[in-house]
Amino acid sequence: MRGRSRPVRLVANAKLAEARRRLTWRMRRRRGRAGDPEWDARRLLRRNAEDLTGQQRDTLEPDLTDIGTYGRQILAAWKAKEKLRALLALARTQPARSQTSHRLHQFYDWCAEHSYLPEPVTPAETVQARWAEIEAFIQTGATNAASEGTRPSWSSSGSGTNASTPSN
Repeated sequence: MRGRSRPVRLVANAKLAEARRRLTWRMRRRRGRAGDPEWDARRLLRRNAEDLTGQQRDTLEPDLTDIGTYGRQILAAWKAKEKLRALLALARTQPARSQTSHRLHQFYDWCAEHSYLPEPVTPAETVQARWAEIEAFIQTGATNAASEGTRPSWSSSGSGTNASTPSN
């Protein structure tokens, strides 16, 4: 039996965090900590681009770019996540097929241009593997995501066990 797969947006977020940690280690030979520009930017990197204030956006890109190659690579992983989000944002908007194709191409193109980084490649591979489901989600808005985070309600069957903590 196949296990539950992670939603593609969570794959992209996880890969972005992985890129930041990997590149920080490569650059500093240690984990990130307060005072490191990439560490200080980690909360902004988790946020959606449209949720950043003008000041946050104006500082995020230059701060990462000023780090050098590794900062630009972190920024590339963030932009891959944002391009994927732009594609998924078409859901429930009844987009024209050309609009979906255009955003899909932008996402794939960005990931291909940055394929020297492992982190953008994984979300692109995930999208490719799950494209039929993603396309159906974009066209219909139907998803099973609401059920993914819920746990079944456990009822006491009189067995004397704590019904709120199922045993595995």
